[in-house]
Amino acid sequence: MPPTQGHSRVTSHTYAWLIFIGLALFAFNALVFIHYTAAPQVRSDVWRHLHEIVIPFLEGRDSAAVLWTNHHPSPLLHLIQIANLKWFDLRLDLDAYLGFFFQFFTVGLLLAHILSTTHSHNDERQWPEAIAGLLTIAVYLGFNVVEQYSWPLLTTVQYLYFFAIILYLSIDRCVATGSVMSWIIVASVALFFMFANADFGSVFLASAAAALVLVFSLERRSIYLNTALAIIAAWAAYHGVLWYLEPNPWRPPHDTWSALLRMVTQPLTTATQYGLALAWGLADIGTLRSRYPELEPVLVTLAPLLTLAMLVTFLAYCLKKCYRRSLVPLMLMLSPATFAVSLYIFRSWVTFEDIWGLAQMRYAPTWKLAIVGMLWALWILAKEQTPGGRNTSRKIIAGSSLTMVMLLLIQIWQIHLAWNEKANRKRNGNNHDALGIYLLAEKDENNFEPNILLHAHPGADWVFQDTLDYLKLNNLNVFSANYPESPLLDRHVESRNAFLTTEDAIIAKPKDGWQQSTRAIEKSPIKWALEENRFTLKNNTNTDAYVSITLNGTSNRAPHNSVWVSTDRENYRVRIYKGTVVLYFTAASNDQLQLHTPTPNRIDRIEIRSPGNSR
Repeated sequence: MPPTQGHSRVTSHTYAWLIFIGLALFAFNALVFIHYTAAPQVRSDVWRHLHEIVIPFLEGRDSAAVLWTNHHPSPLLHLIQIANLKWFDLRLDLDAYLGFFFQFFTVGLLLAHILSTTHSHNDERQWPEAIAGLLTIAVYLGFNVVEQYSWPLLTTVQYLYFFAIILYLSIDRCVATGSVMSWIIVASVALFFMFANADFGSVFLASAAAALVLVFSLERRSIYLNTALAIIAAWAAYHGVLWYLEPNPWRPPHDTWSALLRMVTQPLTTATQYGLALAWGLADIGTLRSRYPELEPVLVTLAPLLTLAMLVTFLAYCLKKCYRRSLVPLMLMLSPATFAVSLYIFRSWVTFEDIWGLAQMRYAPTWKLAIVGMLWALWILAKEQTPGGRNTSRKIIAGSSLTMVMLLLIQIWQIHLAWNEKANRKRNGNNHDALGIYLLAEKDENNFEPNILLHAHPGADWVFQDTLDYLKLNNLNVFSANYPESPLLDRHVESRNAFLTTEDAIIAKPKDGWQQSTRAIEKSPIKWALEENRFTLKNNTNTDAYVSITLNGTSNRAPHNSVWVSTDRENYRVRIYKGTVVLYFTAASNDQLQLHTPTPNRIDRIEIRSPGNSR
């Protein structure tokens, strides 16, 4: 074996291990973060899904057609929710693991095909491929959007990006072979993608069809046009059947055409919006913008350059006919454009006036794919050995190396920030929300405004009492015995159950107006006192004592929406809301319990029960 051949093999194995280690580290970090922060409780749009779609279907009040009635028709998502409800008591954190499964396999598919299309057998240098692999992992499994891991609904729909890559790869295979079976596969994948999410599928099918038509105009090969027509036919057939079953003509918002016109007539503004969106595919610019406001003008100024870089890469890829290696980078670079146009049409009220209108947290995974597509195209361009191409190749590889170092440093900072500043906040938020949902279901005791608790849009009536009653009646979500450990909820439920079953040992039941002076029970070993909004109880018995406290909350905003709790062993906070809230606590044997609320809130009633009010 020649020495160079052995050295090349060892080098190749070294970089393969480097890519594997990078993938394992990013995946492990994401999984642990999901385990720690993913919200098991029902929140945001899931309330609407349950109320309007899932529960009516399960109760037989609506047929299967209701699965298509979401404003973004997503029957696959609702089938996943139904399966979760039936088999796992609606633990939404499990949906997050399912979503990450698809995200992991998406990056696996990307890695395999990026490396296969950029590898040259006559090029012994393997480190450019290692750069390509590590950059792909850093972009797609990075922490540009923490909510992608902590908000299960956003994590779950990662299967849509998996289907997008499957569609693009099947198209790549189809134009390479031209077989009838490959067309059938493309049409089948397209139809299933539309079934998963008709709107999202339309965006990615549009980018695929546009890329195929563009290449047909350059190559004049019928295979490209025929494949584009097959995709369009699949799209039309799906929508045609839906329209026939349930006619629902769509009319754009009144300012849609104004937004589209501005997109064309104000190219600098459009390029800035688009560049800011693409930047979210590289880094968490939302956090950068909030933490360092002075950077916002810099980001806005530089954003058009990123749009220009995407455009130049796209044109170079077409002019060099690199699509002959793979059509996928071309489709990936077109997908954010079709996605942006759809936002201008469907969400023009968001994008029309706001320069950051396209740079939204929930859209970031789409921009990530666009960045991967651009980098992939650059690596293929670097492999094209045309006259003078070696210098270009070196420049692209050098630029990729610099980008990799910068991006890895950014990801390290983002991961550090996520764990040190966001993880505990999100976990605590989940615990508070779980207790809040439980309190809302106890409508005989509690009456407060729910929207801020459940992350609904202002004014949206997304918390439905019948949905809460359904969850409670069927022991689902926070009412399930299988619900994950939630300290605030667990303490409250255990204390409440013990309080309600301790009926014959009421040792304090203050009446209205008692709080205007300090009181104590002199003949009991349990001592308590109230001074303004601070309640203190000293349990000198050998058994636990249980406390019910009725509060009149005056605000949904911190710090007034809290009760601070301290015992001899721990300190914690319980969130309350504007309205009436009844909380339950346990004062352990020979322990002190102290409750303190901000002045605007009012303690209306305190009741203490203990099964052992003497030693």
